Amino acid sequence: MKTAIGNPTITRNDRPSVLRLTWQLIRKSGLAFGEALKKAYAAIRAKLILSQTDERGVWIQFKKVDGTIRSVLATRNTAHIPTDKQPKQAGTPETNTIKYFDIWANQWKSFQADALISIG
Repeated sequence: MKTAIGNPTITRNDRPSVLRLTWQLIRKSGLAFGEALKKAYAAIRAKLILSQTDERGVWIQFKKVDGTIRSVLATRNTAHIPTDKQPKQAGTPETNTIKYFDIWANQWKSFQADALISIG
């Protein structure tokens, strides 16, 4: 299934995750509801893009904990991940964390959803 970058379809099934993440962001960083909701939708879209894209990778930009901006070429499409790095089992998804496979570093990494700047 090929998805247009930046415009994945958020379904009714994704809405509980969006609201759960919204409230986590409000509790964690004290954001207003509207701002937390925007960040939550962006994070869920990022997760959908990473898992649904047929392309080799997607550019993601986020703010690291030390304040620097990081740009990475990332994927979650198992067709583009080496067999020795493929996930062994499905873990419990953390809604506040975006996990991705860094194509350049050849390893799994993650960042907090509220640090997302852009994707695509």
